[in-house]
Amino acid sequence: MEYWYLWVLFAVLCLVTVFVLYKASGALQQHNSDKKQFLEEIDRLKALKEKFQHATKDQIEACDAREVLDGVNAVLQSKIERAEDPEACFQTLPVESQYLYTLYYFLEDTETSLSFFLGNNGEPLCSLASPALSAVGEEELSALVTEARAAYDADDAVSKFDAPFAEKADRTRILEHCKCYALEHLAEVLS
Repeated sequence: MEYWYLWVLFAVLCLVTVFVLYKASGALQQHNSDKKQFLEEIDRLKALKEKFQHATKDQIEACDAREVLDGVNAVLQSKIERAEDPEACFQTLPVESQYLYTLYYFLEDTETSLSFFLGNNGEPLCSLASPALSAVGEEELSALVTEARAAYDADDAVSKFDAPFAEKADRTRILEHCKCYALEHLAEVLS
């Protein structure tokens, strides 16, 4: 037992190896889970795009409001992504399509806060948010967004609008208004 410290060192290295393998296994499982969710989301969006590509009024009426907005956005996103100049392509879309596209990202980003939407998006989404809300019948929110955007452009404290926005924003109602708007303007939206 002249070299007992080598056995201790070997035991410590074995424990460290087991610990590292355990952590790597956990990270791999998390990665695989995230990848699976990502692929499922891609498949869902692909199916929505196919479903809404040539959707009729009856088919859209049968869907829930969230699915309608997701489907319309999947179709529009596909058009924009295929274009050589996505920004120019967006500008050529009918205004009704631009509004629904904007509202999709508006609803996604405002789950965090209104200031998050304004801080993470540029033109034309920020300037279209207020008119898009107005177009679907959300005039009160439209006014609040206009005021918040003016404060954001002036480098004023935008976060003061987050609480009033959270109180007034009813996502279910907004989604229903988006569905009604999509139905009213079906020819323009999915053209």
